[in-house]
Amino acid sequence: MGWKYGEKYDPENKIHPDLVPYNKLPLEEQVKDEVFVRLVEIARDCIW
Repeated sequence: MGWKYGEKYDPENKIHPDLVPYNKLPLEEQVKDEVFVRLVEIARDCIW
């Protein structure tokens, strides 16, 4: 979505201090994110 790590939160420039690389997230978080993305895709297909 274009967000980058930075020391100070700045929504206009899409900078956030809490971001971490995806591959450094715990496996449980990666799985949760994958499930969410797939559910959103299924919902989008059903709506359209």
